Amino acid sequence: MLRLGTMKATLSPSDIFEIRKTSLISSNDYEYALDLYAPIIGIKNVSVYFAFIAEKGGEQMPLSEFLSKYRLSSGELENALSYLEAVGLVATYHKILGKKHLYLYSIMAPRTPAQFFSNELLYGTLRSFLSEDGCMAIAKKYETSTIPEGFENVSERFVDVFHLNVGNASIIQSGPKTGERKFGSLQLGFDNNAFMSALIELNPTIKPAYITKEESMRIARIAALYSYEESAMASFVSDSYRPRNIIGKRIDFDHLSELAIQNAKYDYLHKEHIKSTNSEIHGDAPTAKVIRMMDNMSTLQFLTKLQRGNKPAPSDVKLINTLVVEMGVPENVANALIFYVLGVQENALSGAYVTKLGASLVRAGITNALDALNFLGGHAKRSGKKPEPKPVEKPVKEEKPSEVVDEVEEEEIDEEEFEALMKNRGRK
Repeated sequence: MLRLGTMKATLSPSDIFEIRKTSLISSNDYEYALDLYAPIIGIKNVSVYFAFIAEKGGEQMPLSEFLSKYRLSSGELENALSYLEAVGLVATYHKILGKKHLYLYSIMAPRTPAQFFSNELLYGTLRSFLSEDGCMAIAKKYETSTIPEGFENVSERFVDVFHLNVGNASIIQSGPKTGERKFGSLQLGFDNNAFMSALIELNPTIKPAYITKEESMRIARIAALYSYEESAMASFVSDSYRPRNIIGKRIDFDHLSELAIQNAKYDYLHKEHIKSTNSEIHGDAPTAKVIRMMDNMSTLQFLTKLQRGNKPAPSDVKLINTLVVEMGVPENVANALIFYVLGVQENALSGAYVTKLGASLVRAGITNALDALNFLGGHAKRSGKKPEPKPVEKPVKEEKPSEVVDEVEEEEIDEEEFEALMKNRGRK
């Protein structure tokens, strides 16, 4: 489904894709991917990465060809991409072309063993899958030799071997540009502003300038590794802050890591991640089409659709941000919530009412639009409020077929059907 701020939709075989090799890939990178990344994301997902590398870059082609060539379903590819993107091996870019979606897959190089092991988040994740001996065995494989003491470097100097014509202006010009190794960034989901506000509130003597960019990144990695809230990390950093040290050395990361490990058992310190799921609903009824629309559109797009293409008000955009970003309501669930509230509140979005229902949906663990509508209907009956709006045709919930059926085109709902649903939302 589409995500707020990412415009990333569920993959369809009719989509178009293009490989962009934005980093040089060496033969050693295949070993790095197998040794360092496969234990984390799985060999099958690494194989998809290798398949991307093997494809000719810079040409657009139907996604169905790639799926057929490597005997993958669109769901398997989507799952592989989520892991590859998370560890920085692939970055996905999206553009809508009429009724189709164009995806650019930017292929990045895996980090070298030294870079990987120095990254707290990546190494900590690897350590959660492998034993300490297993990690040490990988590190030993990539050890390099040093020159023993007592030996003198007697190598020739460059200037003694090459005698260049310095009068030739062409040899001192810059050479042609080539590609280079690039690494994908890890999206950590850490709000540094919220962290600093909480830290300064705990210890007013600490200023943002006292914590370097490198230290901030290490703090964010540790937070991501253990899924800590920003306020929890602020407490740990405050306890690990050493004001007498020079800037860049004021945070005792050994102590910070110990605090992170010791407090991992306390659930209230951690962020909760609710993943959305698709509604188990099929058929061509207008209501079924709208529910699938809820599952596959961002909340901003869905509200714009409800408003006949008109831009949502700033207050509504802020409300969406509160629901999705701050409260963790999945976007398809937020879509169902907004659809429901607009129906029972005569096309008005009351922030207090919406967030109250949003909190109930989060506590109930609702992850798809159909379940959200059913839950909200039951909530209305229990509270004695106006019941859930009844659509023109009742949706039929069915079991998913055992075989994967690939959709060829993006689903459309007739304008008259959509208008009928809008008019009937508030009817009993």
